[in-house]
Amino acid sequence: MGLSSLHLDAFYAAAQTLNFSQAAKELHITQSALSQRIKSLEEELCLTLFVRMPRGVALTDAGTRLLRYCQARGSLERELLEDLRGDESTGLGGEVRIGAYSSIMRSVIIPAMAPLLRGNPKVRLNLQGAEIRELPEMLLTGQVDYIVTD
Repeated sequence: MGLSSLHLDAFYAAAQTLNFSQAAKELHITQSALSQRIKSLEEELCLTLFVRMPRGVALTDAGTRLLRYCQARGSLERELLEDLRGDESTGLGGEVRIGAYSSIMRSVIIPAMAPLLRGNPKVRLNLQGAEIRELPEMLLTGQVDYIVTD
């Protein structure tokens, strides 16, 4: 059994935003089409991936595991494309996802990461600001690779 890219892309967009309307806009499809793709994926897997609530959705445990798979799949795809393009530059590559609250982001993380980024143009930095209480959950759900707190 193979998972459909259309279904996984729909799931991933919805899991990142936790909002079907916003995810549909990002994918340039209707909300109904997005809902159908996710429903098909849930039926194919015989699992519930989202808990529908009046204001958005939340991931189930199975949804969280599938989100981690989608993130890993995306990273592997980016690495493969970089390798296939035959970029001859040396150095590090890939994406580093860091979560922190805004004052730490500005005063510590950005200045500390600047030399790494200048010396390794294939490194992509994804900084996500959040409240301190939200940071552990971001790490547990795979939204970030690292969190920085005081």
